[in-house]
Amino acid sequence: MKILCPIDFTPASLNGLQYAVMLSNTLDAELHVINVYNFGDLSSSASFMEKEIKEKMKEKMAKVLTGIAPLLQPDNLPVTKIFFGSPELKILEYVNDIAIDFLVISTEGKKNLENFIFGSTSKTVVEHLNIPVIVVPKSISNHSIKKMVLAIDSDEILNDSFLETPKQLAKAFDTKIDVIHVVKENDNPLPFDPFVMEYLKDTLGEVYVEEGDNILQTLNNFTEEKNYDLVIMLKQSHNFLHRLFFESKAIKEIGIAKTPLLITKYDA
Repeated sequence: MKILCPIDFTPASLNGLQYAVMLSNTLDAELHVINVYNFGDLSSSASFMEKEIKEKMKEKMAKVLTGIAPLLQPDNLPVTKIFFGSPELKILEYVNDIAIDFLVISTEGKKNLENFIFGSTSKTVVEHLNIPVIVVPKSISNHSIKKMVLAIDSDEILNDSFLETPKQLAKAFDTKIDVIHVVKENDNPLPFDPFVMEYLKDTLGEVYVEEGDNILQTLNNFTEEKNYDLVIMLKQSHNFLHRLFFESKAIKEIGIAKTPLLITKYDA
């Protein structure tokens, strides 16, 4: 397995990197760390100094590696690369060229990175990625996974392809995957596809059905009360994650921003 973690050297992105290191150690995965810079981040007077700027970025990357060295497995040092260009395009290219299996990215980095998560760039990147993505909030200090919850809606799920990564994580961290579905007053009496429980099999934990008119707030309150370390959501064109994340940007406003979010793609 290959895990990619883009960084911009801000505290938020370095926090995401620590999370990626934790994952790579637990999953015995190959960790790739890249930085993408462009002159939009630099003063106009520095735009002609690309070579010098790249050297400075290399120095920063070396300092980062020194800082995380105590966290790394001795026989599993990360692959590092520095690129000039558009962050979203370079990330997409790298994922495809290197055959990355998993993307870990932080929130509240520099403007480009924040836009990558929450703006039009995020739609471009995540829509074109066929790999799981974990979004790590800046506020997270607990780099471990002890409790996981899968948030689902009432859509029919025809296969368990999207559960491969969550189940792998559950087994690696010796935990279970709880299921949460938020229903409104007049929702379908069969709140979600019962085959989900069959798909999870021995990784299935507790199943919860919560009532609430405000799905976002109810889900937020639930994840906080239960102290989950990871929230799992399914990305498909018509489900509620797509409506919340890709259409309304509402995910930026909810408390799930306090909990790492695993976005996993579903191939029907």
